[in-house]
Amino acid sequence: MKFKQKGKLINILILIFSIILSALFCEQIYRFGAHKAGKQRIYQKDKIIGWKPKDNMILEKTLISSKGRKYLAKYSTNELGIKENTQLINNGKPFQKLNIVLVIGDSYTGDFYCSNNDSWFAIIQKNTPSKVYAFGNGGTGTFQQYLAFKSVVEKIKPDILILQFSANDIHNDFFEFSNKKFIANQQLRRPYFLDNKSHFRSDLISKLYRYIYDKSYIFQKVDYLIQNTLVRKLNERRLNKMSKDQINNLNIRAVKNWEVIYRMFVNYARKKGISNIISISADDFNKNSLFIESWENLSKELKIPTFKSIADVKNLKNDDYLYEDGGHLNDLGNIKAGNLFLEELKQKGLL
Repeated sequence: MKFKQKGKLINILILIFSIILSALFCEQIYRFGAHKAGKQRIYQKDKIIGWKPKDNMILEKTLISSKGRKYLAKYSTNELGIKENTQLINNGKPFQKLNIVLVIGDSYTGDFYCSNNDSWFAIIQKNTPSKVYAFGNGGTGTFQQYLAFKSVVEKIKPDILILQFSANDIHNDFFEFSNKKFIANQQLRRPYFLDNKSHFRSDLISKLYRYIYDKSYIFQKVDYLIQNTLVRKLNERRLNKMSKDQINNLNIRAVKNWEVIYRMFVNYARKKGISNIISISADDFNKNSLFIESWENLSKELKIPTFKSIADVKNLKNDDYLYEDGGHLNDLGNIKAGNLFLEELKQKGLL
């Protein structure tokens, strides 16, 4: 009997070992194929921010606009994971003072939808005496962007800070909302501002999820497919069960939470000696009027000029300005938004 039990145990261990070995083999094959196809991950785990852009990345890829136009794009980051531009400063014209500009934002700043040199913020460097650095983290909220800013401000020492805002930043920052509209690869990996400190989910499932997600490309791919099919439907059902008053109440609390974070961010930047702070939104009142109104009102109270150049270009639906996902700007859209933004900055005497 003991020999039979021992034999079964050995067989189980062999099976487990075989499964692990097969999984590791498949993982390596998938990574090799993804690398050959140019599908490299541009973000990596960060124990403070949750995730951040990989440093010293160089990618070149053909992207597609929402109209089906193909265009070549080049993405790169420096040793801090920050996007820089190879554009000549001020079109190569002489200047007396160089402004150091730091842009902090989400996917509209950090993700790979066009070349660094075509990005909306690159237009500033090309046409003014400014050196522009852009630290964007796709999928983040304002609190994570605040943490990102804290991690690089002493190294960049900016004269001008541009805060790129999106309406969903407010929901991304609100822990309670994460239980209503669940996106695992964001909610389980991001820190939240709770009880005046940064807080990651500490339950076993969250820890296990983060560990596997950070280690496995296959898991990331499968998780992405699940999030965009099954989980999206579950989220819609969960929100549909809520009354209009419940949703409004949730949004009001989310705004109050975000306002604390935004104010903290701005006050910290000013303590670091940055008096010139500007904010630009990727959304307008058509997206979420309460959130945009809150952003505008608090920015006005904090004496921060606001702009909606990115949102204005997104609304030009008949033009070829959007990436294939239909939500972000492509190369032409970024250039258009950058030129509009620059023109408005000059009109207000901010550059």
